[in-house]
Amino acid sequence: DAAFLAMYNDLSVHKIEAHSNLLFIQRNELNRSEIELDFRGHKIFTYGIEPAPKDSPVSAIFSFSGHSVGTNLTYTLQNDMPEYFDVYEVPDSSKFTIGDWYLLMSDTNPGGSSDRELQKLTQVIEVVDATHVRFDYKLGWELKAGRKITYQPYEPIHDITVRNLFFEGNGRPTTTDAASGSGPFAFEGAVRCDVYNCHATQTFWPMIFRRNNSYYVNERCSLKNPVEVQVGGTGYLT
Repeated sequence: DAAFLAMYNDLSVHKIEAHSNLLFIQRNELNRSEIELDFRGHKIFTYGIEPAPKDSPVSAIFSFSGHSVGTNLTYTLQNDMPEYFDVYEVPDSSKFTIGDWYLLMSDTNPGGSSDRELQKLTQVIEVVDATHVRFDYKLGWELKAGRKITYQPYEPIHDITVRNLFFEGNGRPTTTDAASGSGPFAFEGAVRCDVYNCHATQTFWPMIFRRNNSYYVNERCSLKNPVEVQVGGTGYLT
């Protein structure tokens, strides 16, 4: 873990290669962009790994994440917003710049306790007029006037590639000790973060956990014999 972090945090290093099998016992939280990890077909083991926080699928061996910046804006829609529409009402479009990233989130659906029609990492692609901005996401549901949208400025982690890995998880956690379970990758608030030719077994949480990701590729990846498939969110490839 220490050797990996020393290279990852050295901004002069742009590619890290493995030349043997490796043992990781830390859950590494990572926020540097623009780097490639090539494991060259070697294995990663996680026996003896530190416990994960309760119910935390982002606690992977390599957990890449962006972060929010600035102040959230919450706006009440003055008009119905139709399905498949990508022009969003905002309180003041002068606060938005083409190319900036935002986490967009609607308030909860009146028919459910936690259902949201909109929860997406998006990018500004056009400032239309004083109160409308176009994002790179066509809304999947209609939102009626009176519903609220929160615009959270965000700095995503970006342009990361991981490839050529065989990952072996930490065996079977007990139902009361899921914290011992492990998975290789988590990407949160990530753009163009790709995974190629990576294979895993005995993972607990998803092999590749993604939340609020955009423009990514998973290619030639596989998962065999996850330790758990009954608990929500466990046993998934991605």
